[in-house]
Amino acid sequence: MLQRLLRRLGLPAIAAVGVAIATMPTWAQPAGRGQTSNVPLLTEEQINLVRQAELQPLDGQSRGPRIRFDENLIRRFVDARPELDFRAFNTGGDVAKALFILENGTEEEQADVLILTDPASLELFKRSIHTAVIRGCATSACHGSNDPERHAGFQLVNSGRGDDVIYTNFYTLSRGKVSVANPTGGAFGGPAEVERRLIERQNPEASLLLTYALPAGATDRPHPEVEGYRPLFQNPREPVYRDLTVWLNEVLDRTVVGYAFDEDAATQTPADSAP
Repeated sequence: MLQRLLRRLGLPAIAAVGVAIATMPTWAQPAGRGQTSNVPLLTEEQINLVRQAELQPLDGQSRGPRIRFDENLIRRFVDARPELDFRAFNTGGDVAKALFILENGTEEEQADVLILTDPASLELFKRSIHTAVIRGCATSACHGSNDPERHAGFQLVNSGRGDDVIYTNFYTLSRGKVSVANPTGGAFGGPAEVERRLIERQNPEASLLLTYALPAGATDRPHPEVEGYRPLFQNPREPVYRDLTVWLNEVLDRTVVGYAFDEDAATQTPADSAP
């Protein structure tokens, strides 16, 4: 199914690539000129950190994102580690070198790994998922509104199509949480409500982004009844809904729990994000 999705979107075929559990940042830059939303947009540095976190080994099996190593990084990195052979290390692909440096390098070295285009998971989000979400969820009467009573604490940017807008919306979806009724709570002694994520990396099928996108009769966890709400899809057989399912299950990396600019990223582990 993933390969059919890639072909339909005009993207190169890759093996299944495995995303981040990263609320809106209080430190992000103000909305840019012409931006009507009051959601702060991610900066270029933060976008690069998202790309770093979402980069996967299988990105190297396709054309992969464009990567630049600033300040003679490869030479600096190898020279600081006598156990590495420069020629052997430098003959590896850019994705493999970037992942090794991001795993083993210092913060200064990691900052010089610039991922200039989208890893596969973000490219698929940009090509298919983002447009559907913006059209269906980010209207001025719903999650695109600046009115807290309308967006209910989950606000998307609905103007502009630059990377700052798209990555900010991806980040919002990745971090978004909603309190829902606890099916095992209440009378059974547990809490009446529990928090669930819009994107559940550890359990993709439980993602509220999937269940909230369908009509009440087509899911066991429908979107709350609010004025003006219309489901994104009428049934799970629609092509973009299938794209969303593939993206959540086969493309997003389930081990990503946060980004370097998240206040709580340093204390999170994949197990922490399990539903």
